[in-house]
Amino acid sequence: MKKFLYTALIFASVTVFGQKTSQSQFVLIDGIISSEKMIKNDVPKSEIQTMNVYKTKAALPENLKSWANVSDNGLTELKLKKNANVYDRISLGELNEQVKLAKDNPVFVAGRKIENTNLLIFGNVLENMEVKTIDGMQVLSITFPAK
Repeated sequence: MKKFLYTALIFASVTVFGQKTSQSQFVLIDGIISSEKMIKNDVPKSEIQTMNVYKTKAALPENLKSWANVSDNGLTELKLKKNANVYDRISLGELNEQVKLAKDNPVFVAGRKIENTNLLIFGNVLENMEVKTIDGMQVLSITFPAK
């Protein structure tokens, strides 16, 4: 019986730890929602002016405190040079309307609930979108593929 309990305890610990670390850092490029994959594949290094990585909510500077609710695993902020390419972007509210949901419905981005649907997201990261039922509500869920 002790072996069973010990095994169950280890399994539960591993499961909880795995859930906490499954989300990657949240990524913003010039204040627009992005992904690590976009940084690696779409943005040339020559276009990056600055890149800051904040590991904890407490480390966020004042101008990024409004993003604290989505930065559980940290936040990466890029600023592009003024002559950088212009990437397609769309508001979360417009995405809701495209999938026939109310414009002000919250949107889940990489597992994080975003209430402000006026926020912009880059088109480059919209590969995996689907309408899901979360907490009894139809919502748009955007997930990012692995790096």
